[in-house]
Amino acid sequence: MKKYLFLIVSLLACIVALSGCEEKVLPEEKDGFVEITYTATDCYSDLKTEHIFVEMNGRIVKSRFLSDDVYLIETNYPDENTRIEMYPCQLPEECRIDNLEIKFSGKMKYHNPLSEIVATPIDLSKIKIKDYH
Repeated sequence: MKKYLFLIVSLLACIVALSGCEEKVLPEEKDGFVEITYTATDCYSDLKTEHIFVEMNGRIVKSRFLSDDVYLIETNYPDENTRIEMYPCQLPEECRIDNLEIKFSGKMKYHNPLSEIVATPIDLSKIKIKDYH
């Protein structure tokens, strides 16, 4: 009898536990973006951080003025109506697609416009790409 009682209680506990479970949608699936895993490096550590971006919308653009293998991140500068292009030093290979929609986080660095750096540098900490499927 104890064996059956234990079996019935166990079965009821399983039913209650399973009925309370809901399928959870990850944020990157909910908003249509998939996070890219990559090894971030500490880029431009000698430059002062000018602004920190968190989950900012943007897009990847192929440089119109530089070689074919240079890709930039284009976004609106926060609190302004100014489009800026930033040069990420560690952009993952799967993100090197012209006009690819992204969400990114990272540290925008200050640089002297007269320096050899062609666009505002950014040290990426996270990047998500638009899932078009």
